[in-house]
Amino acid sequence: MRKDFLEIVEIILASCPNLLLLHFPTNGYLTEIIVPAVRKIVEWKPEKLILTVSLDGDETVNDQIRGIPGGWRRQIETFKRLREIPGVQTVLGMTVSAFNVGQFEKTFQAVKKEYPPLSYDDFHVNIVHTSSHYFGNAGTDLVSGSEKAMAETVENYRRARTFPLNPVSFLEKQYLKRVSKFLQTKKTPIRCQALRSSCFLDASGGVYPCTVYDRCLGNIREHDYDLSALWNSEFSRRLQKEIWDFNCPQCWTPCEAYQSILGSLFRIDHGRKQ
Repeated sequence: MRKDFLEIVEIILASCPNLLLLHFPTNGYLTEIIVPAVRKIVEWKPEKLILTVSLDGDETVNDQIRGIPGGWRRQIETFKRLREIPGVQTVLGMTVSAFNVGQFEKTFQAVKKEYPPLSYDDFHVNIVHTSSHYFGNAGTDLVSGSEKAMAETVENYRRARTFPLNPVSFLEKQYLKRVSKFLQTKKTPIRCQALRSSCFLDASGGVYPCTVYDRCLGNIREHDYDLSALWNSEFSRRLQKEIWDFNCPQCWTPCEAYQSILGSLFRIDHGRKQ
């Protein structure tokens, strides 16, 4: 969708020589654009490159949720083509919601029929969230009444997985172990590191604490592209405290959970074992 996507990636890699991981998701629809772009990125030799092709179920469920007939076939074709490229780890991403709860195993078997080498480790599963500035689905109820079934879906997936000894697998496992607690309590299971270790930059330059908390710190274009000017502002410090004190919307998305897990490995706060 962004004509300048390759340019953005090239600048990221040139500006961040110590970058350990470059990861981005794709809806997988535009196979003939996505595959050549990824081949070009591989030529730039990022330390580690991971791509997630998103899908929401088997062909029927996926295309019904997304409203694009034939979309699933294109997503699977993109996945298969990307798996042929050396130097990139390609996985499938499934977001569990009330619309596809209990569908993971059926989805897995449907993809495996098209791609026999598929294993459970080739899937990454998370749970749905709402956000006005990122997902554009604020006010939509995607969970209520399905919490228990969603937790069971994620737990069954976790038990089917293997978790090799590497940082990404460790973070995934810790994230998945806390999904049930989040769905039960609707509270972030551990203290969040948003605006301490991470932030979210939208397509127009707006800087937010994360993909869920709709509190814009300002636009980086209006600060000479100096992130520190926004990061170290008084407003930012107030938001940091709100988030640290669990006074934000509460979420459990991998985008924020992973660095929060790393930041809370040995911390115990207010009776919450981290």
